[in-house]
Amino acid sequence: MEADSTLISIIVPCYNYGHFIAETLDSVGAQTLSSWECIVVDDGSTDNSREVISSFVAADSRFRYIRKESAGVSAARNTGIRAARGACIQFLDADDLMESGKLAAQKRFLDLHPEVDVVYGDAFFFDGAGTGGKNDLQFFESVAVSGQCAKIVSKLVEDNIFIVSAPLVRASVIERIGGFNEGMKHLEDWEFWLRCALGGSNFAYHQSPESSTLIRRHRHSLSADTGRMLKANLDLRTKLLETLPDEASRRINRKQLATTRILIAYKTIEAGGCLAGFRELLTVCLPAMRFKSLLYGMSLVFSRAKKGRP
Repeated sequence: MEADSTLISIIVPCYNYGHFIAETLDSVGAQTLSSWECIVVDDGSTDNSREVISSFVAADSRFRYIRKESAGVSAARNTGIRAARGACIQFLDADDLMESGKLAAQKRFLDLHPEVDVVYGDAFFFDGAGTGGKNDLQFFESVAVSGQCAKIVSKLVEDNIFIVSAPLVRASVIERIGGFNEGMKHLEDWEFWLRCALGGSNFAYHQSPESSTLIRRHRHSLSADTGRMLKANLDLRTKLLETLPDEASRRINRKQLATTRILIAYKTIEAGGCLAGFRELLTVCLPAMRFKSLLYGMSLVFSRAKKGRP
């Protein structure tokens, strides 16, 4: 089926976020651009998510509901991608929000710049353990870079330059490079944007206050688990060693890979694995002459010894 050039498909994966998703879908309904469909993919929720989502579907035919067996956020997003009818795709997590002008501002930008494949803006974090509160907004400034190939790849290799809901992406990009990697449990969005960049997609940063996304911070958010995120970072960067096309990006990746290994070594020491952690520090730091990092690791070991911890 040919994509509708006027339609934006918003894809919302949901797993047991019934207590947040009404606020998320309210932010969709408040969009000033009316030509959208919102595909909510229920990834096997066991809470009241289905009832909450169904109330939106009953009230507005632009909301669509798909339920599937739980297989993770990547599989849920891919299910939404396959069902999407729009020429542009907006990813939105089930606990986050969009400013009311986001779709209109970014769709207008893409219409004016047909050479651009992905347009993105800024985001704000907010504390929101319960519903109804955009309080204490904290600015997350996306890295302001526009371009394609080596220019954008090098920035994305250094770090993920934006939140997953910050961009609006043309559906043709996803048709070309494929969806999310369902074998990844963490950092799957970063890996997806890296593949977009490596595939030649043209990115554009467009700053507009009305196009921000609002990212909820709470204790169940995956980004709160530092250990798992560091391990995922290590795995992704190790794979990039074999796929990056230019030496500048490879050099950046090697440097960041070493930093990730150092941080994992620190956490290993703090968790009681002093010998294993310090061996890893020696392996990473000595060849690169990163003596400050090595000394800090030694201080962690001595601190544990002083407190009588193994």
